[in-house]
Amino acid sequence: MKVLVVDNDQIVLRFMTEILTKEGHEVITAKDGLFAMDILEDYTPDVIFIDLIMPNISGKTLCKIIRRTEKLKETYIVILSAIAAEEEADIVEMDADRCIAKGPLNEMAQNIFAALDQVRLATPKRLFADLAEIKDMRPREITKELLSLKRHLEIIREKMSDGIFEITAEGRIVYANPSALSLVNIPEEKLLASKFVELFTGDDYQRIGGLLAAMNGKPEKITYESPLNLKGHEVTLNVIPVGGDMCSEIVILNDVTERKRSEKALRKAHDELEKRVRERTLKLAKMNDDLKREIEDRKQAEEALRMSEERYRAIVEDQTEMICRFLPDGTLSFVNEAYCRYFGKKPEDLIGHSFMPLISEEDREAVERKIASFSRENPVATYEHRVIAPDGEIRWHQRTDRGILDGKGHIIEFQSVRRDITQLKQVEDQIKSSLEEKEVLLREIHHRVKNNLQLISSLLDLSCMRTTNQETVYFCKDMSAKINAMSLIHAQLYRSERLDLIDMGRHIKDLVVSLSRLYAGKEASISPIIEPSNVYLSVTQAIPCALALNELISNAFKHAFKEGKAGTIEVFLSQPSDDTVSVKVKDNGIGIPEEFDIDKIDTLGLRLVRNLVLKQLGGKLKIERNNGTEIFIEFKILKEQPRHA
Repeated sequence: MKVLVVDNDQIVLRFMTEILTKEGHEVITAKDGLFAMDILEDYTPDVIFIDLIMPNISGKTLCKIIRRTEKLKETYIVILSAIAAEEEADIVEMDADRCIAKGPLNEMAQNIFAALDQVRLATPKRLFADLAEIKDMRPREITKELLSLKRHLEIIREKMSDGIFEITAEGRIVYANPSALSLVNIPEEKLLASKFVELFTGDDYQRIGGLLAAMNGKPEKITYESPLNLKGHEVTLNVIPVGGDMCSEIVILNDVTERKRSEKALRKAHDELEKRVRERTLKLAKMNDDLKREIEDRKQAEEALRMSEERYRAIVEDQTEMICRFLPDGTLSFVNEAYCRYFGKKPEDLIGHSFMPLISEEDREAVERKIASFSRENPVATYEHRVIAPDGEIRWHQRTDRGILDGKGHIIEFQSVRRDITQLKQVEDQIKSSLEEKEVLLREIHHRVKNNLQLISSLLDLSCMRTTNQETVYFCKDMSAKINAMSLIHAQLYRSERLDLIDMGRHIKDLVVSLSRLYAGKEASISPIIEPSNVYLSVTQAIPCALALNELISNAFKHAFKEGKAGTIEVFLSQPSDDTVSVKVKDNGIGIPEEFDIDKIDTLGLRLVRNLVLKQLGGKLKIERNNGTEIFIEFKILKEQPRHA
C-alpha cells in the first residue's frame, strides 16, 4: 500500500516510516503541507497521514485541497492531531476518514494499523464515529483558549476586504484569504505552492522580484502612487516579515482599482478629497514601517498559534475600516485603532461600554432589531445607519456584522467591520434629485407633444368638415389616424410611471377604439378582437410599430369588407422569445387580389408599412390569403432596452 506521511515532527516521521516499512508498505514523508503538495503532483497514495498544526500550509487546508483534487478524492485521509480533544468539532468538518490522537507511540501504532486495516478491508468510512483514540485525553485549557483565539483571528482574516497572502522565504504561497483568492481568480488548490511573483507580468514581475530579494528582514511596500497590475486590478502592496523558526512574509494587497477610476473622473471637482487620500496613504505607510513584533519561544503548537495571533492582530490594526467586536447586548469587547480614531476616543473609553450612544437616535431601534434578527441560519448581514461624529455631525456608516457561534450554535459575540459612506450618500441624494427634476421635465414634454398632435388632428378634422371632396375627406381621416397613433404613445408616456417603455398591449386597445370611432358608419358591424399581450417597447421602436399597426388596421376597416357586411379584425401581439416581437393583423373580409405583390405595391399606406417594418424596425413583413387577409410582422427588440417592465 502506498502511504504519504505529512508531519513537521521528525520523530513522528521516522517512527511512521519504520513501522509501516516493516509491514511492507511504500512510505513517502513530507515535513509540511507545501512539500506534500509538491509530492502529490506526481504521486497518488492510497493513504495520507496528516498533522493538523504545521507551518507552510496547515493540515486543515491540505485536507481541503486533497478533497478538491479529482485524482485524490478516494484517497483515505487520517488526521494526526496533538489537539484532538480540543479541536474535535473542527476535525469532523475536514471530511477526513479517521483521526488518531498523538500520544504514546505504542498506542499510536495500534491506531495506525487499525486505520490501514480499514482501508485494506474496504470498510465503510466511520467519519470519527466515536473518536476512540482520544477517549482518555482531557482538553487542555490553555490550548482551548489559544484555539478559540485562533478561530476569532481566522474569522477576521477571512472577512478582510484586503487580500492576505503568506509566502515562504523562497517566495511560494502557503496561505491566501478569500479576498486574495477572489482578487487573483485562481482556485486555492492551484494557487497554494505556486510562486507569488508569477501572479504578475512584465515590469511588475521584475518589481516584485526585486522587492522580495531586497527586503533583508525589513517591511517593504508598493504604495498607492505607483500600484501594481494584478489580473486587471490595480493593487497596493505591503510585505511584513515574520520571524521565528520558519521565516515567512505576510503580503497585504489592497485593491484600489475602483478608487483609481473614481479619482480620475472626479479629480477636478474633488482636489481636497485627493489630498486627504494621499495623507491617509502616507499615514498607513508610516504605520507599516513601525510594525515589529517579538514572538516567544514555546512548544510547536503554541508557538504557531501565538505567531498567528500577532500576525493577524497587526493586520486588523492596520486597516482603514473600523473593526470591533461586541456582545449581544451591544457591549464592546474589542476596537481597532481606526475605530478609536474615528470617534476620538481611547480603547479603554469604549471597551466595556455599549456602542448604541454613538448611533443616531433615529436609527437605534432599527439597529437593535437587526442585531436581534441574527441566528445560526443567518449569521451575516450588511446594513446602513447614521452615527454621531465627535463634532456632533450626523454621518452615515455601512457595516457588515457576523455572529460568532459557540459549540451549540448560539451567538455569543459579533464581529463588525464598518466604513464611512457619508459622501456616497450625499452624491446619491444629488443624483436622485436631478433625476426627479428631469423626469418631471420629460413628462411635461410628452404632454405638450401629445397636445400639439391632438391640435393638428383637430385642424385636420375641421378641414375635413369644410370639404365635400371624398378623396380629401379620406386623406384627412388617414392623416388624423396617423397623428392619433403617435399621440397615443406620448399620452401613455405622460400617464405612465415609466418613461422608457411603452405597454404595446394597452396601446393597441386604445388605437383600435380610436379607429373604430373614426370609421364608425358603414364599418359599424365590424368587430375588433384584441389578444391580451405583455410586450413593452422603447419609444424608438414603439412609434414605427404603432404607425404600421395604424395603417394595417385602418386598411382592414376601409377595404376588407363590402358595404354593410359584418366581419372581424383580429390583432395579435406577442413575444415568442426574449429578443423577438411578433405581430399579426387578420380579417375575414374579401381578401387581397391573387396578383398582389408586397414588394411592388404603389399605394402610399402599404409602402409606408413596408418602410417602417423593413427599415426602421429592421424586421420582416409577410402577407397571406386565408379566408381573408393575414399580415405578419416580426422584428428584434433593441438590445439596450429591458425585456419587461
